[in-house]
Amino acid sequence: MELTSTCDEPVRLSHDEVTFLNDLPGAAFDIGYFDSCSLALGHPGAHATSLQAVPGSSWWLVWGFGTRILLPHTKECDAEDPFWPAEMCFLYAGHVGDHVFLRPPDWLPPV
Repeated sequence: MELTSTCDEPVRLSHDEVTFLNDLPGAAFDIGYFDSCSLALGHPGAHATSLQAVPGSSWWLVWGFGTRILLPHTKECDAEDPFWPAEMCFLYAGHVGDHVFLRPPDWLPPV
């Protein structure tokens, strides 16, 4: 599977951010110190990346314009990929910029 083009602006997480996210009850991932923006290439405004999943929500880091904040999102974007209807945008509801979809490799025919 491939992602549609993302911003990929790099971000380094602080020790406190990594500890907080890894210690969340039900944390799905053991996250590290480096990640990148998950929003669509050319998005307006601040950058954002999904860092941790816990039952009922996902935790995102939003940064830019001299600030950064960890935010829990409980609702995912419900946009369907127009070329692969079974695939949904993997960003949070109300995100800025275009939708981002996980897509099968180019050699697979559309459904």
